[in-house]
Amino acid sequence: MRKDAQERRARLIAVAADMFEQQGYDVPLETIAERAAIGRGTLYRNFRDRSMLVIEVARRRLDELIAQVDLITDDGAAFRFFLVRIGLLSALHASGLRRAQVDPS
Repeated sequence: MRKDAQERRARLIAVAADMFEQQGYDVPLETIAERAAIGRGTLYRNFRDRSMLVIEVARRRLDELIAQVDLITDDGAAFRFFLVRIGLLSALHASGLRRAQVDPS
């Protein structure tokens, strides 16, 4: 994937994550694309539907959590940090992931 395409995809995921967390998972995909300053075609080239975007947002948040845990040198502290944060992420994204399983539109 070209660098500019990777940057647009990353921006799209970041904007979607913020908007899902602030406004819920019913935010129109076109609004996400507009806020990310990309066209709808770019959005749908990267994510065929809402469920694919939701899954990628959850994956990105999990990757970020793992990177944070890796910085903690004390194993016990790292484990406690992970448990608290994974609980928060689960609560935050459960409805979107549940919806992605039921309604892929």
